[in-house]
Amino acid sequence: MNELENVHTNPIAKSKKKVLTELQQAFLHYLAHEAKGDLRKAMDLAGYSSNTRPSDITRFLQDEIIQVANDLLAQNSVRAVIGLVEAVNQPGQMGANVKVAAAKEILDRVGVIKKDQNQNTTIKAENIFILPAKDTPKPVELDSSRYRSLPVINVEPSEEFDQLESDSTSENIVDNDSSLD
Repeated sequence: MNELENVHTNPIAKSKKKVLTELQQAFLHYLAHEAKGDLRKAMDLAGYSSNTRPSDITRFLQDEIIQVANDLLAQNSVRAVIGLVEAVNQPGQMGANVKVAAAKEILDRVGVIKKDQNQNTTIKAENIFILPAKDTPKPVELDSSRYRSLPVINVEPSEEFDQLESDSTSENIVDNDSSLD
């Protein structure tokens, strides 16, 4: 059996009963390795004609190309973790911020995420209990002899108050012309 046939045994292709040709398997291998994602270079290395359009291949191999990308992310997730650790150990290192950002992206995409401390969403039956009904509060009776009653004061302004206020402001107007005399 050819080495390239062993490189990409794809669960997606198996589930759909898609059989890949040796040329297609070679393309997927070169795409992930020597061509480093360059479609045209992977096509040339695999032996496709220069007249073949990349879209003709990617349309048929879309699921397999995505699987290759996922495999590459998984393979590089350990390197991403090492990059994070190096950035923590040497924070002044040139490009540490870029390494951290790239590592976070890779780890997010492969499913390594920070765990939320309050992520306990499972409710078990043994953790649920029913509280008894609350008693209705009894009214409190106060000894009225100990408290004196205060008169109720109307706090809304009346028409008389509005009139008084307008009269007092008009008296405070100064005639600027009379001060010049």
